[in-house]
Amino acid sequence: MLLRPAVLDESIIGKPLPWDVYTAAGVLLSPAGMMVDDEAHFQRLKSRPLFRPAGPEGDQTRPADTLLDLVATLDALYEDPQDPDLMAGIQVATQTILALMEADADAALGLTRCLPLASPATRHCLLCALICASMAEHQGLEKPVIASLVSAALTMNISAMKLHASLIGQRDLDPETRATIQEHPGAAVDVLYKAGVRDRIWLDTVMQHHENMDGSGYPTGLSLGDICQTARMLRVVDLYCAKVSGRHYRPPRSSMFAMQYMFGQERRKVDTQMAHLLLRRYGFFPPGTLLQLANQETAVVTRVHGQRHPLKHVVSFLDARGRVLERPAERDTQKPGFAVSRLAEPAPDWPEVDWQAIWGYP
Repeated sequence: MLLRPAVLDESIIGKPLPWDVYTAAGVLLSPAGMMVDDEAHFQRLKSRPLFRPAGPEGDQTRPADTLLDLVATLDALYEDPQDPDLMAGIQVATQTILALMEADADAALGLTRCLPLASPATRHCLLCALICASMAEHQGLEKPVIASLVSAALTMNISAMKLHASLIGQRDLDPETRATIQEHPGAAVDVLYKAGVRDRIWLDTVMQHHENMDGSGYPTGLSLGDICQTARMLRVVDLYCAKVSGRHYRPPRSSMFAMQYMFGQERRKVDTQMAHLLLRRYGFFPPGTLLQLANQETAVVTRVHGQRHPLKHVVSFLDARGRVLERPAERDTQKPGFAVSRLAEPAPDWPEVDWQAIWGYP
């Protein structure tokens, strides 16, 4: 059974539940029609993440459509960072991201990783924004701070988006390109300031998102407590997303590889508390991770499992011969026939996949 988040608000008090309500593990908590008696009952229900069966009834919002519109908007803003509406456009994009995360954070992240988006550089900024929003919420940061952080993630490379797009296909950099890269945080702040941004958290986060804890970063060589909290978070997320995303010259790395990299050779450079927060939040199989199963089906992780919960349920969408399954099928990876064999990556000859259906959207 495919599940999607069940969003309840106080208007449900004194009314029957419109659908069965489950835990993330698929355990029925409350059947459809059960009365939500009072505020205390409502708060008990809201005390954990709730899910309901996927289905067409009342489902008007399709997150993939929203994401594709969002990417088109960001592409246009990145194409002309001198646009007088830049700040307003980024603020609207930020609110769209926060609304997507509130409605279905797993689908927002997973679909961003899986949808065939034209610009890898835009996808990278969007992924960073989504993960930062999730981490900041779990850390208990205030909503205005989270919004500033998300805006910073969307604009950290705004002075050199074309350069960053080209770097995705390059292994080696010439000295001139390296110099431009090291100047891009300051150049991005200049672009934002000219656009009217005066939010100190937003500007400082962009300026400092390549600073390292040991003072070896750029552009100013800040260290430890001189680097703001939001920049330390974005530094970790930026590095993580770069590792788990593919490049023209290499396939995507696993989340485990990215974590080993941060806790290994980068441990003196990044804020390891932020890295631990990322690991606790998403574990080694974040939503959107593509997998090959023991039966040769191709599957995707649709829900967060986290560090303390082993991967159990995934959704298969291609059969052993690479054909689209008639219906996405939930698989239990703890069973030998559906055990995870390896990571998968999209192939040029894949058939068209209805990614929204995999997350339970009609």
